[in-house]
Amino acid sequence: MHAVVLHFYPESLRESDGQNKDLNRSVQELTAIRVQLQGERDGLLSELGDARDSVKDLQVRFDASNSQLNQLRIDVENRLREKDEELENTRLDDVDKAATKKYLEITASKMDFSNSC
Repeated sequence: MHAVVLHFYPESLRESDGQNKDLNRSVQELTAIRVQLQGERDGLLSELGDARDSVKDLQVRFDASNSQLNQLRIDVENRLREKDEELENTRLDDVDKAATKKYLEITASKMDFSNSC
């Protein structure tokens, strides 16, 4: 019986040694995968930071463009208002000139009429 027991231990040790080697290989593979995933995570975090910075830059540019657009709208509205006022003044001047011309014609007609009588 001792011979069987002695024979059993070396085989059991060989099996344990094989399992230990398999487990060590698995640990090394998992460690390599972990390192790879950490590298990928760090890369993604860096890309995310870059993307956030780009969004901030685009937001600043958008706000500046929007501000310029609003200023342009205000300027155009002011210019349109000025042109409308100029057109109204020109129309009033034309009406005044026409009224003055008509008044002068009527006055001249009255003078001609008075002189004929």
